[in-house]
Amino acid sequence: MWWRLWVWQNGGEVYDDDFNPTKTLLNSTEAIDAIQFLADLTNVDRVTPPYEVQRTSLGIGQLFQNGTLAMAFGNHALIPGFAATPDLKWDVVCLPQGKHRVNAARGGGYVITAGSKNKEAAWTFIKWLEGPKGQAIFTESGVAVPARRSVGEADVFLKQQPPHDAAVFLKETERGRPDPIFKGCQEAELLFDEAFRPVWRGERSAAEAVAEVVLEVNQLLGGS
Repeated sequence: MWWRLWVWQNGGEVYDDDFNPTKTLLNSTEAIDAIQFLADLTNVDRVTPPYEVQRTSLGIGQLFQNGTLAMAFGNHALIPGFAATPDLKWDVVCLPQGKHRVNAARGGGYVITAGSKNKEAAWTFIKWLEGPKGQAIFTESGVAVPARRSVGEADVFLKQQPPHDAAVFLKETERGRPDPIFKGCQEAELLFDEAFRPVWRGERSAAEAVAEVVLEVNQLLGGS
C-alpha cells in the first residue's frame, strides 16, 4: 500500500475520488513514473531491500537495527525496537519530498456496532480511549503517535525514548492523507497488489502492469 505515497508525491492520483470513485487514474504519466521509480530503487539502483523485505516495516526495521540498512522507512511502531538496541545511533527525519510533501494518515479506529447491547457504556469507553488519559496511556507504550494534538505536544510524547526528534512525527501527521475507503476498496487493493508484484521484483514494467490493472479496477468500480 505504501506505493501510493510515491504516486501522490509525484502529483498523481490513484482514483478520481478517494471515497466515491468511478475510475482509477493510475494510467497518468505521474503515477506510472512514480511506480517505476520505486521499483527501480530495488532493481536498478539497488539501494533499497527487495519486495519481500519491504512488505512489512518490521523486516526493514530489523535490517536497520543490525546495521545492514542505512535508513529505514516505516511508522512509529519501529521506535521502541530502535531505542532498545544497544549502541545504535539513530534519529528520524521527514519523508523525502517529490513534487509534493505527503504522508499516510492511518491508525486504529474505534466504533460502536449497530447491534451493541450497551451503546451507552461503549460510548463512555470510546470517549475515555480518545480522551487525554486514554491517549496518554497509548503514547507511553511508545508504539503510536497520539491522535490528540494536546498529548502529541506534551512531554509524554516529545521526550520519550530519546534521542529521536519526536516532533517529526507531528509534522508528518499534518501532511497525512487518509487511505481511499469505499465499497470494494479491498478488492481493488488486491488487484493492485497482484499486478505490481512482478514490477517490484523487476520482472515487468510499471507501464505494462498499469495498463492491465486499470481495466480490471475500472470494471470493478463500474466505470470504463
